[in-house]
Amino acid sequence: MSHPESPPPLADLDLESGPASQRRPIEALVLDDGTRAVVHEKGLEIRDAAGRLLVRYADGAATIEAASGDLRLSAPQGRVTIDAAEDIVLEAGRDLRQKATRAMLAADEVEVVARTIVTTAERIAETAGHVERTAHRLIERAHDAFRDVAELSQSRFGRVRTLVRDTYSLRAGRTTMVSKDDTSIDGKRILLG
Repeated sequence: MSHPESPPPLADLDLESGPASQRRPIEALVLDDGTRAVVHEKGLEIRDAAGRLLVRYADGAATIEAASGDLRLSAPQGRVTIDAAEDIVLEAGRDLRQKATRAMLAADEVEVVARTIVTTAERIAETAGHVERTAHRLIERAHDAFRDVAELSQSRFGRVRTLVRDTYSLRAGRTTMVSKDDTSIDGKRILLG
């Protein structure tokens, strides 16, 4: 992020523009550690003793920086609210972490772009009017799996192979099996009826 150059010496700063005879020199506020607040390039700046920018306000825009170390926004007895008429952008050189007792996201549209997504949860509940998944390969593993469909359940495959280690049970009110070619049933015993 680019910043204005370091402010000129205090003697060269003026609070107002205009003829030199009408200008008022600026008195900088200086703390014991050398941190100072000055007017610079039509903006108000707070800089540390080394001249590094901490806060700048100009033309309705504000910048807050931690010259070295962490920047913390804290409200121990209240909320921290960030409002923006346009976008809110979060950028991190490393991790982005969120920790809360409960988190809620309300948006018209959410788009997640990532190389890898890992989700770990004790329970996941999804409610949607329409769910669509597109994948090159889909792998699902579960100890038990239950699916309840009130109306039609339809699957379309290029090929199907079902491997059952123990018992395969099919129960239906009516069963129809149609093959364009041969139908083979192979078993030690075949019981009909």
